[in-house]
Amino acid sequence: MKIRVKKNLLQEQIQQDLGYTDIEGVRITNGVAIDRAVLTPEDGSQMNKDSEDPKELSQRDYVNRIRDVVKGGREVPYLYYAYKGIDDKGNIKNDNDISPVLNLQFKKASQLIERLRFEGDASVSMFLCDFGRLMSLHEEWDKEYEKKMLDILPSKTAEKMATKKGYDRTAYQAGPGTSLKPFSTVAIGRGSKPVYHQNVDFMYKTSPEPNLNVEQSDLWAFSIRVPLTIAYISLTDMDMPQKPSRSLRDYEQLIQKYRTQRRDVLQSRSSFPPSKISEAYNHWNQNEQKYRTEYAKKMQQEPGSWSEFVETSKLADMLKLSFDQFDTNYVESDRQAKKGQDTLAPTWAMETTPEFKFVVMLLQQAPLKEETYEGLIDQLGKSDVAKRIAKTILGKMIQDKNTTIKSNIGKNLQVLVSSYGDRPEVKKNLTWMQEAIQQYYIMGGK
Repeated sequence: MKIRVKKNLLQEQIQQDLGYTDIEGVRITNGVAIDRAVLTPEDGSQMNKDSEDPKELSQRDYVNRIRDVVKGGREVPYLYYAYKGIDDKGNIKNDNDISPVLNLQFKKASQLIERLRFEGDASVSMFLCDFGRLMSLHEEWDKEYEKKMLDILPSKTAEKMATKKGYDRTAYQAGPGTSLKPFSTVAIGRGSKPVYHQNVDFMYKTSPEPNLNVEQSDLWAFSIRVPLTIAYISLTDMDMPQKPSRSLRDYEQLIQKYRTQRRDVLQSRSSFPPSKISEAYNHWNQNEQKYRTEYAKKMQQEPGSWSEFVETSKLADMLKLSFDQFDTNYVESDRQAKKGQDTLAPTWAMETTPEFKFVVMLLQQAPLKEETYEGLIDQLGKSDVAKRIAKTILGKMIQDKNTTIKSNIGKNLQVLVSSYGDRPEVKKNLTWMQEAIQQYYIMGGK
Protein backbone atom coordinates (compact mmCIF):
# COMPACT_ATOMS: atom_id res chain seq x y z
CA MET A 1 0.00 0.00 0.00
CA LYS A 2 1.43 3.36 -1.07
CA ILE A 3 1.18 6.35 1.27
CA ARG A 4 2.19 9.83 0.15
CA VAL A 5 2.39 12.69 2.68
CA LYS A 6 1.77 16.28 1.58
CA LYS A 7 2.37 19.21 3.98
CA ASN A 8 0.77 22.63 3.62
CA LEU A 9 3.03 25.60 4.52
CA LEU A 10 0.27 27.45 6.39
CA GLN A 11 -1.07 24.57 8.40
CA GLU A 12 0.10 20.99 8.61
CA GLN A 13 -2.30 18.75 6.75
CA ILE A 14 -1.73 15.13 6.02
CA GLN A 15 -3.21 13.69 2.86
CA GLN A 16 -2.86 10.04 2.00
CA ASP A 17 -2.58 8.58 -1.46
CA LEU A 18 -3.92 5.06 -0.97
CA GLY A 19 -3.40 4.09 -4.59
CA TYR A 20 -6.94 4.58 -5.90
CA THR A 21 -5.69 6.61 -8.89
CA ASP A 22 -3.51 3.75 -10.16
CA ILE A 23 -6.50 1.77 -11.43
CA GLU A 24 -4.46 -0.71 -13.45
CA GLY A 25 -2.02 -1.26 -10.61
CA VAL A 26 -4.87 -2.10 -8.26
CA ARG A 27 -6.40 -4.56 -10.74
CA ILE A 28 -3.08 -6.26 -11.42
CA THR A 29 -2.56 -6.61 -7.66
CA ASN A 30 -6.05 -8.06 -7.24
CA GLY A 31 -5.50 -10.52 -10.08
CA VAL A 32 -2.33 -11.80 -8.43
CA ALA A 33 -4.16 -12.02 -5.09
CA ILE A 34 -6.93 -14.14 -6.64
CA ASP A 35 -4.38 -16.40 -8.28
CA ARG A 36 -2.24 -16.93 -5.18
CA ALA A 37 -5.10 -17.30 -2.69
CA VAL A 38 -7.55 -19.28 -4.81
CA LEU A 39 -6.14 -20.67 -8.04
CA THR A 40 -2.51 -21.50 -7.25
CA PRO A 41 -2.39 -22.75 -3.66
CA GLU A 42 0.73 -23.74 -1.79
CA ASP A 43 0.86 -27.53 -1.48
CA GLY A 44 3.70 -27.63 1.02
CA SER A 45 6.13 -29.36 -1.34
CA GLN A 46 9.58 -28.11 -2.21
CA MET A 47 10.16 -26.70 -5.69
CA ASN A 48 13.42 -25.50 -7.16
CA LYS A 49 12.76 -21.80 -7.68
CA ASP A 50 16.12 -21.31 -9.40
CA SER A 51 15.27 -23.73 -12.16
CA GLU A 52 14.21 -22.32 -15.52
CA ASP A 53 13.14 -25.69 -16.84
CA PRO A 54 9.47 -25.37 -17.89
CA LYS A 55 9.01 -29.14 -17.87
CA GLU A 56 5.69 -30.11 -16.33
CA LEU A 57 5.21 -32.80 -13.75
CA SER A 58 3.65 -35.99 -15.03
CA GLN A 59 0.45 -37.15 -13.35
CA ARG A 60 2.42 -39.86 -11.51
CA ASP A 61 4.98 -37.31 -10.28
CA TYR A 62 2.17 -35.01 -9.26
CA VAL A 63 0.33 -37.66 -7.24
CA ASN A 64 3.59 -38.78 -5.63
CA ARG A 65 4.24 -35.19 -4.57
CA ILE A 66 0.73 -35.01 -3.09
CA ARG A 67 1.45 -38.23 -1.15
CA ASP A 68 4.60 -36.72 0.26
CA VAL A 69 2.59 -33.75 1.45
CA VAL A 70 -0.05 -35.98 3.08
CA LYS A 71 2.62 -38.09 4.78
CA GLY A 72 4.04 -34.88 6.19
CA GLY A 73 0.77 -34.31 8.00
CA ARG A 74 -0.45 -31.43 5.83
CA GLU A 75 -3.84 -31.07 4.20
CA VAL A 76 -3.76 -30.93 0.41
CA PRO A 77 -5.25 -27.62 -0.82
CA TYR A 78 -6.64 -29.05 -4.05
CA LEU A 79 -10.37 -29.37 -4.67
CA TYR A 80 -10.21 -32.71 -6.51
CA TYR A 81 -8.33 -34.46 -3.72
CA ALA A 82 -10.64 -32.92 -1.12
CA TYR A 83 -13.60 -34.32 -3.06
CA LYS A 84 -12.14 -37.80 -3.53
CA GLY A 85 -10.40 -38.03 -0.18
CA ILE A 86 -6.86 -39.21 0.53
CA ASP A 87 -5.87 -41.87 3.07
CA ASP A 88 -2.94 -41.63 5.50
CA LYS A 89 -0.59 -43.13 2.92
CA GLY A 90 -1.53 -40.55 0.30
CA ASN A 91 -3.67 -42.83 -1.85
CA ILE A 92 -6.70 -41.31 -3.57
CA LYS A 93 -10.02 -42.71 -2.35
CA ASN A 94 -13.44 -42.38 -3.94
CA ASP A 95 -15.46 -40.54 -1.28
CA ASN A 96 -17.06 -38.05 -3.70
CA ASP A 97 -17.90 -35.80 -0.75
CA ILE A 98 -18.74 -32.19 -1.56
CA SER A 99 -18.39 -30.95 2.05
CA PRO A 100 -14.56 -30.90 2.11
CA VAL A 101 -14.66 -29.09 -1.25
CA LEU A 102 -16.80 -26.29 0.15
CA ASN A 103 -14.68 -26.15 3.32
CA LEU A 104 -11.63 -25.65 1.14
CA GLN A 105 -13.40 -22.99 -0.92
CA PHE A 106 -14.17 -21.12 2.33
CA LYS A 107 -10.48 -21.25 3.30
CA LYS A 108 -9.44 -19.95 -0.11
CA ALA A 109 -11.98 -17.13 0.12
CA SER A 110 -10.70 -16.23 3.60
CA GLN A 111 -7.12 -16.05 2.28
CA LEU A 112 -8.30 -13.86 -0.59
CA ILE A 113 -10.00 -11.44 1.81
CA GLU A 114 -6.82 -11.24 3.90
CA ARG A 115 -4.73 -10.47 0.81
CA LEU A 116 -7.13 -7.80 -0.43
CA ARG A 117 -7.27 -6.10 2.97
CA PHE A 118 -3.50 -6.28 3.31
CA GLU A 119 -3.11 -4.50 -0.04
CA GLY A 120 -5.36 -1.68 1.18
CA ASP A 121 -8.79 -0.11 0.85
CA ALA A 122 -8.35 0.48 -2.89
CA SER A 123 -8.00 -3.26 -3.53
CA VAL A 124 -11.12 -4.07 -1.51
CA SER A 125 -13.11 -1.32 -3.24
CA MET A 126 -11.96 -2.42 -6.70
CA PHE A 127 -12.90 -6.02 -5.94
CA LEU A 128 -16.44 -4.84 -5.18
CA CYS A 129 -16.50 -2.81 -8.41
CA ASP A 130 -15.31 -5.74 -10.54
CA PHE A 131 -16.86 -8.74 -8.76
CA GLY A 132 -19.68 -9.58 -11.18
CA ARG A 133 -17.60 -8.67 -14.25
CA LEU A 134 -14.80 -10.94 -13.06
CA MET A 135 -17.09 -13.95 -13.10
CA SER A 136 -18.61 -13.25 -16.51
CA LEU A 137 -15.37 -12.11 -18.20
CA HIS A 138 -13.48 -15.12 -16.82
CA GLU A 139 -15.85 -17.39 -18.71
CA GLU A 140 -15.76 -15.20 -21.82
CA TRP A 141 -11.94 -15.25 -21.80
CA ASP A 142 -11.89 -19.03 -21.43
CA LYS A 143 -14.24 -19.44 -24.38
CA GLU A 144 -12.13 -17.14 -26.55
CA TYR A 145 -8.98 -19.02 -25.53
CA GLU A 146 -10.53 -22.41 -26.24
CA LYS A 147 -11.87 -21.24 -29.60
CA LYS A 148 -8.41 -20.12 -30.69
CA MET A 149 -6.79 -23.30 -29.39
CA LEU A 150 -9.29 -25.45 -31.29
CA ASP A 151 -8.43 -23.50 -34.44
CA ILE A 152 -4.74 -24.20 -33.88
CA LEU A 153 -4.73 -27.80 -32.63
CA PRO A 154 -5.51 -30.73 -34.91
CA SER A 155 -9.18 -31.70 -34.52
CA LYS A 156 -8.55 -35.28 -33.39
CA THR A 157 -6.01 -34.14 -30.81
CA ALA A 158 -8.44 -31.66 -29.30
CA GLU A 159 -11.25 -34.23 -29.38
CA LYS A 160 -9.18 -36.88 -27.59
CA MET A 161 -8.00 -34.46 -24.93
CA ALA A 162 -11.54 -33.20 -24.34
CA THR A 163 -13.47 -36.47 -24.22
CA LYS A 164 -10.94 -38.71 -22.49
CA LYS A 165 -9.21 -36.46 -19.99
CA GLY A 166 -11.90 -34.23 -18.58
CA TYR A 167 -11.28 -31.56 -15.96
CA ASP A 168 -9.25 -33.42 -13.37
CA ARG A 169 -5.88 -33.56 -15.09
CA THR A 170 -2.62 -31.80 -14.45
CA ALA A 171 -2.26 -31.56 -18.23
CA TYR A 172 -4.50 -28.50 -18.12
CA GLN A 173 -2.21 -26.42 -15.94
CA ALA A 174 -0.91 -23.33 -17.68
CA GLY A 175 1.49 -20.51 -17.01
CA PRO A 176 3.80 -18.44 -19.21
CA GLY A 177 6.40 -20.48 -21.02
CA THR A 178 4.40 -23.71 -20.92
CA SER A 179 3.13 -25.55 -23.96
CA LEU A 180 -0.24 -24.86 -25.55
CA LYS A 181 -3.29 -26.24 -23.80
CA PRO A 182 -6.61 -26.96 -25.50
CA PHE A 183 -8.58 -25.76 -22.48
CA SER A 184 -7.82 -23.02 -19.97
CA THR A 185 -7.67 -24.10 -16.35
CA VAL A 186 -7.31 -20.56 -15.18
CA ALA A 187 -7.07 -17.13 -16.71
CA ILE A 188 -6.73 -14.72 -13.79
CA GLY A 189 -3.13 -14.09 -12.73
CA ARG A 190 -1.66 -16.22 -15.52
CA GLY A 191 0.90 -13.62 -16.54
CA SER A 192 2.22 -13.29 -12.99
CA LYS A 193 3.25 -16.94 -12.69
CA PRO A 194 6.93 -17.82 -12.99
CA VAL A 195 7.56 -20.68 -15.39
CA TYR A 196 8.21 -23.19 -12.61
CA HIS A 197 5.00 -22.28 -10.77
CA GLN A 198 2.78 -25.14 -11.90
CA ASN A 199 0.75 -26.09 -8.83
CA VAL A 200 -2.51 -24.78 -10.26
CA ASP A 201 -5.72 -26.14 -8.78
CA PHE A 202 -6.83 -27.71 -12.03
CA MET A 203 -10.50 -28.05 -11.08
CA TYR A 204 -11.25 -24.36 -11.72
CA LYS A 205 -12.51 -24.62 -15.28
CA THR A 206 -15.27 -23.33 -17.48
CA SER A 207 -14.77 -25.83 -20.32
CA PRO A 208 -17.78 -27.92 -21.32
CA GLU A 209 -15.91 -31.18 -21.83
CA PRO A 210 -17.17 -34.04 -19.64
CA ASN A 211 -15.72 -34.72 -16.25
CA LEU A 212 -15.28 -38.43 -15.77
CA ASN A 213 -14.69 -38.48 -12.02
CA VAL A 214 -17.04 -35.90 -10.51
CA GLU A 215 -20.79 -36.21 -10.15
CA GLN A 216 -22.54 -33.78 -12.49
CA SER A 217 -24.66 -32.47 -9.62
CA ASP A 218 -21.47 -31.53 -7.72
CA LEU A 219 -19.63 -29.66 -10.49
CA TRP A 220 -20.96 -26.24 -9.43
CA ALA A 221 -18.90 -26.43 -6.22
CA PHE A 222 -15.64 -26.47 -8.21
CA SER A 223 -16.26 -23.08 -9.83
CA ILE A 224 -14.15 -19.99 -9.19
CA ARG A 225 -17.50 -18.30 -8.60
CA VAL A 226 -17.74 -19.97 -5.19
CA PRO A 227 -14.70 -18.39 -3.43
CA LEU A 228 -15.28 -15.06 -5.20
CA THR A 229 -18.89 -15.07 -3.99
CA ILE A 230 -17.93 -15.99 -0.43
CA ALA A 231 -15.41 -13.14 -0.39
CA TYR A 232 -18.00 -10.70 -1.78
CA ILE A 233 -20.64 -11.68 0.79
CA SER A 234 -18.15 -11.31 3.64
CA LEU A 235 -16.81 -7.93 2.47
CA THR A 236 -20.25 -6.41 1.88
CA ASP A 237 -22.20 -8.09 4.71
CA MET A 238 -25.00 -8.35 2.16
CA ASP A 239 -26.80 -11.03 4.15
CA MET A 240 -26.52 -9.25 7.49
CA PRO A 241 -29.52 -7.54 9.17
CA GLN A 242 -29.44 -3.76 9.56
CA LYS A 243 -28.27 -2.56 12.94
CA PRO A 244 -30.94 -0.51 14.74
CA SER A 245 -30.33 3.11 15.68
CA ARG A 246 -29.82 3.98 19.35
CA SER A 247 -32.38 6.76 19.01
CA LEU A 248 -35.23 4.25 18.64
CA ARG A 249 -37.48 3.89 21.69
CA ASP A 250 -37.40 0.07 21.79
CA TYR A 251 -33.67 -0.06 21.00
CA GLU A 252 -32.84 -2.73 23.64
CA GLN A 253 -35.33 -5.20 22.20
CA LEU A 254 -34.30 -4.42 18.63
CA ILE A 255 -30.59 -4.84 19.37
CA GLN A 256 -31.21 -8.25 20.95
CA LYS A 257 -33.16 -9.29 17.87
CA TYR A 258 -30.37 -7.93 15.66
CA ARG A 259 -27.71 -9.92 17.52
CA THR A 260 -29.78 -13.11 17.24
CA GLN A 261 -30.28 -12.59 13.51
CA ARG A 262 -26.59 -11.79 13.02
CA ARG A 263 -25.58 -14.95 14.87
CA ASP A 264 -27.97 -17.00 12.72
CA VAL A 265 -26.48 -15.51 9.54
CA LEU A 266 -22.93 -16.29 10.64
CA GLN A 267 -23.94 -19.89 11.37
CA SER A 268 -25.71 -20.19 8.01
CA ARG A 269 -22.54 -19.10 6.21
CA SER A 270 -20.99 -22.47 7.02
CA SER A 271 -23.27 -23.94 4.35
CA PHE A 272 -23.20 -22.72 0.78
CA PRO A 273 -26.12 -23.59 -1.52
CA PRO A 274 -25.65 -22.84 -5.26
CA SER A 275 -28.33 -20.15 -5.02
CA LYS A 276 -25.87 -17.97 -3.06
CA ILE A 277 -23.94 -17.28 -6.27
CA SER A 278 -26.92 -15.81 -8.11
CA GLU A 279 -28.00 -13.90 -4.99
CA ALA A 280 -24.57 -12.31 -4.70
CA TYR A 281 -24.48 -11.48 -8.41
CA ASN A 282 -27.92 -9.85 -8.23
CA HIS A 283 -26.83 -7.87 -5.16
CA TRP A 284 -23.71 -6.70 -7.00
CA ASN A 285 -25.74 -5.85 -10.12
CA GLN A 286 -27.95 -3.54 -8.03
CA ASN A 287 -24.95 -1.89 -6.33
CA GLU A 288 -22.31 -1.85 -9.08
CA GLN A 289 -22.86 1.80 -9.97
CA LYS A 290 -22.66 2.75 -6.29
CA TYR A 291 -19.34 0.88 -5.87
CA ARG A 292 -17.81 2.59 -8.91
CA THR A 293 -19.07 6.00 -7.81
CA GLU A 294 -17.60 5.54 -4.33
CA TYR A 295 -14.28 4.47 -5.85
CA ALA A 296 -14.30 7.50 -8.18
CA LYS A 297 -14.90 9.88 -5.25
CA LYS A 298 -11.95 8.35 -3.37
CA MET A 299 -9.77 8.89 -6.45
CA GLN A 300 -10.75 12.56 -6.60
CA GLN A 301 -9.77 13.05 -2.97
CA GLU A 302 -6.19 11.88 -3.54
CA PRO A 303 -3.51 14.59 -3.84
CA GLY A 304 -2.45 15.38 -7.40
CA SER A 305 -4.84 12.90 -8.98
CA TRP A 306 -5.80 13.56 -12.61
CA SER A 307 -9.32 12.42 -11.67
CA GLU A 308 -10.12 15.76 -10.01
CA PHE A 309 -10.58 17.22 -13.50
CA VAL A 310 -13.16 14.59 -14.50
CA GLU A 311 -16.82 14.53 -13.54
CA THR A 312 -17.57 11.83 -10.95
CA SER A 313 -20.25 10.19 -13.11
CA LYS A 314 -17.93 9.98 -16.14
CA LEU A 315 -15.13 8.66 -13.97
CA ALA A 316 -17.43 5.97 -12.58
CA ASP A 317 -18.33 4.93 -16.14
CA MET A 318 -14.64 4.74 -17.02
CA LEU A 319 -14.11 2.31 -14.14
CA LYS A 320 -16.38 -0.35 -15.67
CA LEU A 321 -14.15 -3.35 -16.38
CA SER A 322 -13.90 -4.21 -20.10
CA PHE A 323 -12.76 -7.45 -21.70
CA ASP A 324 -9.46 -5.88 -22.86
CA GLN A 325 -8.77 -4.55 -19.37
CA PHE A 326 -9.57 -7.94 -17.86
CA ASP A 327 -7.23 -9.63 -20.34
CA THR A 328 -4.39 -7.16 -19.79
CA ASN A 329 -4.63 -6.42 -16.06
CA TYR A 330 -6.14 -9.54 -14.52
CA VAL A 331 -4.84 -12.21 -16.90
CA GLU A 332 -1.51 -10.96 -18.22
CA SER A 333 -0.69 -8.84 -15.12
CA ASP A 334 0.34 -5.97 -17.38
CA ARG A 335 -0.74 -2.43 -18.22
CA GLN A 336 -2.65 -1.38 -21.33
CA ALA A 337 0.14 0.99 -22.36
CA LYS A 338 2.59 -1.91 -22.51
CA LYS A 339 0.25 -4.16 -24.43
CA GLY A 340 2.04 -4.50 -27.75
CA GLN A 341 -0.29 -7.05 -29.24
CA ASP A 342 -3.40 -9.07 -28.56
CA THR A 343 -2.37 -11.67 -25.96
CA LEU A 344 -4.87 -14.09 -27.45
CA ALA A 345 -3.42 -13.66 -30.95
CA PRO A 346 -1.33 -16.46 -32.48
CA THR A 347 2.34 -16.36 -31.54
CA TRP A 348 5.26 -17.12 -33.88
CA ALA A 349 4.97 -20.78 -32.90
CA MET A 350 1.40 -20.83 -34.19
CA GLU A 351 2.33 -19.13 -37.46
CA THR A 352 5.00 -21.63 -38.57
CA THR A 353 4.38 -24.08 -41.40
CA PRO A 354 2.74 -27.48 -40.72
CA GLU A 355 5.84 -29.34 -41.93
CA PHE A 356 8.04 -27.38 -39.52
CA LYS A 357 5.70 -28.21 -36.63
CA PHE A 358 5.67 -31.86 -37.69
CA VAL A 359 9.47 -32.09 -37.67
CA VAL A 360 9.70 -30.27 -34.33
CA MET A 361 7.44 -32.91 -32.77
CA LEU A 362 9.57 -35.72 -34.20
CA LEU A 363 12.74 -34.16 -32.78
CA GLN A 364 11.65 -35.07 -29.26
CA GLN A 365 12.71 -38.29 -27.60
CA ALA A 366 10.47 -41.26 -28.36
CA PRO A 367 7.91 -42.28 -27.38
CA LEU A 368 5.77 -39.16 -27.50
CA LYS A 369 2.42 -38.71 -25.78
CA GLU A 370 -0.53 -40.38 -27.47
CA GLU A 371 -2.20 -37.07 -28.23
CA THR A 372 1.00 -35.86 -29.93
CA TYR A 373 1.01 -38.83 -32.29
CA GLU A 374 -2.68 -38.19 -32.94
CA GLY A 375 -1.80 -34.64 -33.93
CA LEU A 376 0.89 -35.89 -36.32
CA ILE A 377 -1.56 -38.33 -37.88
CA ASP A 378 -4.03 -35.50 -38.32
CA GLN A 379 -1.47 -33.64 -40.43
CA LEU A 380 -0.72 -36.73 -42.49
CA GLY A 381 -4.41 -36.86 -43.38
CA LYS A 382 -4.07 -33.61 -45.35
CA SER A 383 -2.63 -34.65 -48.72
CA ASP A 384 -1.02 -31.31 -49.65
CA VAL A 385 0.53 -30.95 -46.18
CA ALA A 386 1.67 -34.60 -46.17
CA LYS A 387 3.59 -34.07 -49.43
CA ARG A 388 5.52 -31.14 -47.97
CA ILE A 389 6.18 -33.11 -44.78
CA ALA A 390 7.54 -36.05 -46.79
CA LYS A 391 9.87 -33.78 -48.80
CA THR A 392 11.18 -32.06 -45.68
CA ILE A 393 11.81 -35.23 -43.66
CA LEU A 394 13.34 -37.25 -46.52
CA GLY A 395 15.68 -34.34 -47.21
CA LYS A 396 16.83 -34.28 -43.59
CA MET A 397 17.26 -38.04 -43.35
CA ILE A 398 19.32 -38.20 -46.59
CA GLN A 399 21.46 -35.09 -46.19
CA ASP A 400 22.01 -34.71 -42.43
CA LYS A 401 24.56 -36.67 -40.44
CA ASN A 402 23.33 -39.17 -37.87
CA THR A 403 22.78 -37.39 -34.58
CA THR A 404 20.51 -37.79 -31.58
CA ILE A 405 18.00 -35.55 -33.35
CA LYS A 406 18.02 -37.74 -36.45
CA SER A 407 17.70 -40.81 -34.23
CA ASN A 408 14.61 -39.32 -32.56
CA ILE A 409 13.01 -38.65 -35.95
CA GLY A 410 13.64 -42.25 -37.03
CA LYS A 411 12.33 -43.76 -33.80
CA ASN A 412 9.19 -41.64 -33.78
CA LEU A 413 8.50 -42.57 -37.38
CA GLN A 414 8.90 -46.23 -36.36
CA VAL A 415 6.31 -45.74 -33.61
CA LEU A 416 3.91 -44.22 -36.12
CA VAL A 417 4.39 -47.15 -38.50
CA SER A 418 4.28 -49.94 -35.91
CA SER A 419 1.58 -48.61 -33.56
CA TYR A 420 -0.61 -46.65 -35.96
CA GLY A 421 0.09 -48.43 -39.25
CA ASP A 422 -3.55 -49.49 -39.60
CA ARG A 423 -4.74 -45.89 -39.74
CA PRO A 424 -5.64 -44.70 -43.27
CA GLU A 425 -3.57 -41.53 -42.87
CA VAL A 426 -0.44 -43.55 -42.08
CA LYS A 427 -1.08 -46.14 -44.79
CA LYS A 428 -1.14 -43.41 -47.45
CA ASN A 429 2.27 -42.16 -46.27
CA LEU A 430 3.83 -45.54 -45.49
CA THR A 431 6.22 -45.59 -48.49
CA TRP A 432 8.13 -42.40 -47.72
CA MET A 433 8.07 -43.04 -43.96
CA GLN A 434 9.71 -46.46 -44.42
CA GLU A 435 12.25 -44.91 -46.77
CA ALA A 436 13.10 -42.25 -44.20
CA ILE A 437 13.60 -44.92 -41.52
CA GLN A 438 15.83 -46.94 -43.90
CA GLN A 439 17.96 -43.87 -44.62
CA TYR A 440 18.73 -43.60 -40.92
CA TYR A 441 20.06 -47.17 -40.82
CA ILE A 442 21.85 -46.83 -44.18
CA MET A 443 23.76 -43.90 -42.69
CA GLY A 444 24.89 -46.06 -39.79
CA GLY A 445 22.11 -45.56 -37.34
CA LYS A 446 21.47 -48.11 -34.61
